[in-house]
Amino acid sequence: MSSNDKKYIKNYKKIYSILEKDIKNIFIKQKTEISINSFGGVYSNFLYDILKNSGLNINSSAYHSKNCHYIRPIKITSNLKCILFLYNEDIRIALSSQINRNIFHNYYKLFPSYDYLNNNNINDINNIKIKNILHNLRGNHDYPLIEDWLKLIYTQIECWTENNNNNGYDIIIINMNKLDDYKKDLFKYILHNICSINGSLNHRQRHIMMKLYNSIILQKELIKKNNRKTKEYNRRFSDDNLSFVEKEWVEKIDKKLIELPNFKIIKNTI
Repeated sequence: MSSNDKKYIKNYKKIYSILEKDIKNIFIKQKTEISINSFGGVYSNFLYDILKNSGLNINSSAYHSKNCHYIRPIKITSNLKCILFLYNEDIRIALSSQINRNIFHNYYKLFPSYDYLNNNNINDINNIKIKNILHNLRGNHDYPLIEDWLKLIYTQIECWTENNNNNGYDIIIINMNKLDDYKKDLFKYILHNICSINGSLNHRQRHIMMKLYNSIILQKELIKKNNRKTKEYNRRFSDDNLSFVEKEWVEKIDKKLIELPNFKIIKNTI
C-alpha cells in the first residue's frame, strides 16, 4: 500500500469516526448558541465570521469537523437556539468555488456518521461510501465523484429544509444571494431568540447586539456581487464535461433551490 493510500485511509477514518452522538455532546459541552450548515461555496465563512466576531458562541469543534456540511440536522437539546441553512440558487457555481480552491473535505463532511440511521436511503449512501473508498485507493486522492457529491447534496437540502422540525432548535433557511434583503430579519431573530429571551439584555448580550448592528444593519451592501471570485463554472461543470446523469442531478438540485424561500424560520416543535 502506498503512502498516499495510507494517508487517505487515515483521513477517512478521522472524518468518519465522528459520530452523531459526538457532535451532539460537543455542542452541549461547548454551549454553542448558533451554528451554520451549507453545501459549501455560498459565503458561509463570511457570515460565520460576522457572528463569531460579535461574541456569539458559534465556534465549535463539532461545527468545524463535521456539522458545517453534515447531511442532516441532529437532535440536540442544549443552549443551541438555531442552525442557519445557507444556500445559493446555482449549485455549479457553489461546487466550482470549492474545486477551484481544492476544498474537497467539504464533500466528505457530508457523509453520514456510522450511527446514522435512515432506512429510506442508507443502502444508497453506503454504496456511495464504498465507491469513494475504491475511487481514492485507485489514485484519485481527495477528488470527489461528482455524481455522488450531487446526490448527497440533494439529500442534504431535503433534510434541512423540511417543515417538520423536532430537532430541539430552530432552522433558518437563508438565500445568501439575498442576505441584504433579509439582514434585518436575521438581526431581529438573534435579538429576540438568542440574546433577549427573557426580555432584557445583560452586558454581554448588549455588546453582541451592538457589534451585529454595526456589522450587519449599518452596512449598505453586505455581500458585493463583484467581490465573488468564482463567476464562471469550473470546466468540470461545463455542459460538455458533465455526464447525462450529472446534468440530471444538477437540474434537480437547482430546481429545488429555486423553490426554497429566501428567508424562512422553521420553528422547533419540541
